Amino acid sequence: MVACGGAAPPPEEPQQAPSDPSLSADEVEQPELGNQPSTASEEKPKDGEGKAAEPAKEPEFKEGASVQDAMSSIPQGTARINLDQETLGQPLTNTSVYEPCKLGPAQHFKLKVAIWDGKAVGVDVETQPPNKRAAECIDKAIRGITWKDKVKSLNTVDYSY
Repeated sequence: MVACGGAAPPPEEPQQAPSDPSLSADEVEQPELGNQPSTASEEKPKDGEGKAAEPAKEPEFKEGASVQDAMSSIPQGTARINLDQETLGQPLTNTSVYEPCKLGPAQHFKLKVAIWDGKAVGVDVETQPPNKRAAECIDKAIRGITWKDKVKSLNTVDYSY
């Protein structure tokens, strides 16, 4: 709007504003609104075509990627749709997810998970006390989860157990 409106509207506003100070504000807004949609609609198809090409290209996530790796895989300018943390964290609270890992009662962990289209595409696991076997098992379990809310956007969630 600034680039298109910068050429035509500034000369019109100073000319109309001095002629009718009280009424010109209302009158000036109407011509501007009339001019802006036509220029904006001309811009939108051009921008829309450029943006449509980017989302059509799916990001490629490496197998076993970390959250940072997943974030780096997203092309710059990709639209972001945020899901709330409660919705994202809900599948992680299901203890049956971790049963195959046979975690001891003293085993705790922190997760950071990157989710794209209902799948974990990046997982960071920190176990306390450190336990490589448990971390690998938890990572595998998380990557097997499917979130019911699927959006073509990267969301992250933190979870502690």
